[in-house]
Amino acid sequence: MTTSQPTVIAVDRNKIKGVVEEISNALTRIAAEREFIKEAIAENAEKYSIPKKQLSKLAKTYFKNSFHKEKDEAESFIDLYEITIGNSN
Repeated sequence: MTTSQPTVIAVDRNKIKGVVEEISNALTRIAAEREFIKEAIAENAEKYSIPKKQLSKLAKTYFKNSFHKEKDEAESFIDLYEITIGNSN
């Protein structure tokens, strides 16, 4: 079984190549931003004695403007845990 190759004229080829290059450049910028975020979290977690996981969640919650949602979910989890497991350790 053979797969058919799309027919691409030279103009389309150049346009497609341009789009692929733009996407590649965007992915490069995304990778750089992710590296910055990783370094910023590591540096500031150590500097302010905040666990990396909490600092990351703090930043994501701020970005998503989802404090109330996070709070509600935490309260629901606490209620469920206390009902099912109890609150003694």
